[in-house]
Amino acid sequence: MADSPYTLRIVREDGESLVLDGLELVLGFVAGDPSAQPGGYDALAGTGAVDRITLDDVETVNQTMRARSKHAHWQPIIAADQAWLQAIPPDLDIIEANDQAWDSAHGSELVSAAITACVRPHIALARSTKVLHFKRPRIFPVLDELIVQVIGLSPDPPVGRLGRAEVGRRRLAAGFGGV
Repeated sequence: MADSPYTLRIVREDGESLVLDGLELVLGFVAGDPSAQPGGYDALAGTGAVDRITLDDVETVNQTMRARSKHAHWQPIIAADQAWLQAIPPDLDIIEANDQAWDSAHGSELVSAAITACVRPHIALARSTKVLHFKRPRIFPVLDELIVQVIGLSPDPPVGRLGRAEVGRRRLAAGFGGV
């Protein structure tokens, strides 16, 4: 069977290949997932306070992405200086930026700092990237269990906050060409 213009061929980190009909995948997602509906998560991503994660952001992610993050777990992040988020240009794009633009913006360091700031007990990579994508949709994909498995990475979290943050950075790099 010949590939269509929408065929996705993904070389996973474990060396296996995944072939998907991209158009059918997107159509199925848009039709069936509430986050993709008008007024859902995707429509709201990139709105709200640009330079701060707020309780409203956490509530929106909880309501539209089936996340169940307790507000108290986000309180230390919300209360802290979020210079790491303010340092990420809202228009920086992990897909569109060429290597020179990404390097000059210090993209890898910005991603690492954000993941390190958000990943902690009770806020693992999936919840962190749901909120980070909400704030900077052009940089952070949602790295939930399904996506992690599709790109061929182990879903087992390492021990410790910094270890989990490093795996998050590696997973982002694996999925998007070397962050």
